[in-house]
Amino acid sequence: MVHSTVAGSRKRGTARSFVAASGANLVANATWWMQPLLMHELVTSRGLGEVAAGIVISAEMGAMALASVLANRLLVGRSLHAVALAGTLLALFGSGLTLLVDGYGALLAARVVTGAGAGCALMMANAAATHFDDPDKTFARLAVGNIVFGIVLTGCIPYLTAAFGEVRPFVLTFASMVLLVPILLFMPRDLLVEAPHHAGGRTDPAALRNIAILALATFAIGCASGIMWVYYAMIGERLGLTLEQIDGAISMAIFSSLLAAALASAIGGRFGRVVPIGIGLAVLTGAILALSKTDSVTVFRGATMFNISAIYFLTPYLFGAGAAQDESGRGAVYVGSAFYFTGAIAPAAGGALSTSVGIGVMGIATLVICIAAFFGIVFVQRTARGGSSGSPGAGAQATVRA
Repeated sequence: MVHSTVAGSRKRGTARSFVAASGANLVANATWWMQPLLMHELVTSRGLGEVAAGIVISAEMGAMALASVLANRLLVGRSLHAVALAGTLLALFGSGLTLLVDGYGALLAARVVTGAGAGCALMMANAAATHFDDPDKTFARLAVGNIVFGIVLTGCIPYLTAAFGEVRPFVLTFASMVLLVPILLFMPRDLLVEAPHHAGGRTDPAALRNIAILALATFAIGCASGIMWVYYAMIGERLGLTLEQIDGAISMAIFSSLLAAALASAIGGRFGRVVPIGIGLAVLTGAILALSKTDSVTVFRGATMFNISAIYFLTPYLFGAGAAQDESGRGAVYVGSAFYFTGAIAPAAGGALSTSVGIGVMGIATLVICIAAFFGIVFVQRTARGGSSGSPGAGAQATVRA
């Protein structure tokens, strides 16, 4: 009989593994940051309709989320280093193929391949983060790096355009992935994709239930926030703002999310998970209620900031809660994949709402979602192994027999 502890597993996290996890996380997020520009290129340069262009982007994001889950299930025993590197090379192949193909079917296939490869990198990032003593803080630090990356990636476009002429977004995405490959080499080769740390090498039913609740809550919260993100420009135009003013509001929202992620990083698990999650959900609800009803430009600017800030404050604790359910990292991978799947669903869901009942319904919908999510998370924290109170190491000292 072999004994293992969560704490023992997490102490394998090192500076090298954090650097590599950061690189893998950026590979997974490169396309997401570029979504508005990629959509524009697909419509203007590739001649696609908005629906067809949206399907291309949604297919890539869906492939990434699905590949992350499948890699975690099917590649047990493989090195995280090898999985992330192979996945990134696959993503580069698909991204490079995008620059060469013309037909819609070939383009769609190329982006699905890109997403599948990036999903392997995403799995590595989420799994590696669970090896640290405070996974909540680690996920928050990954978020800080991701936001800085997004600011740099989108902010460098005007300078590159001035120096080299028009910069195609798909080319920039491909180049960013190339630059990230060396960072993945920092991952120690002895960190593996682990089987569940439960009896018989399978996640026990209670932990599976809790992971499912967390994944569903994360998906619902992410969709609520993502739908409003997609409609920032339309809401701003309704209030009489120019496109330049709307861009400024979005830039401020991204910057404020950096501060929110940094705050989560500083707090870590000091106050458990329930308290910060409750605060984050309250802020998110208030922001989306305001966005869905306001006629004030000032309220619009503030709500755009609080919406995105709340998400980047919440996700480290949601991912950390997933990590606490199974110290192999499987819970964090599933919850993280649920969040990234919102990138595939939110635009389509927003379009359906806009043409049916109107985007204003999102305020009340978010209130219901956040209340249900909060009670679900409280239930998870109270029923976690060892009676977890929500701190990052809760239940960590409980011995698991495999």
